[in-house]
Amino acid sequence: MRNILLIGAGKSTAYLIDYLLDQSKKEDISLCILDRETTHIPKQIASHPALSIVTASVTDDSDKTTTDCISRHCNLYASCAYAYFGCQGLSQS
Repeated sequence: MRNILLIGAGKSTAYLIDYLLDQSKKEDISLCILDRETTHIPKQIASHPALSIVTASVTDDSDKTTTDCISRHCNLYASCAYAYFGCQGLSQS
């Protein structure tokens, strides 16, 4: 199984999320979305069996929810966060 962590779930990620979920069964993909605000994700997407959603901030190192999500879903990550935001600290220990 390929575990993909998607950081940020803004408007620009809609097509990417749809594509990954459409391909999830065929390509054996599990998708985790990590974002500060997740209430805007439509229910028909949020209920997909290959998707888990975590409401947290990737910049908060003290948040155990964030670190658990990163360590559990780190075969591949895609950052759709702000252009100036970096993910230098994302690595498995």
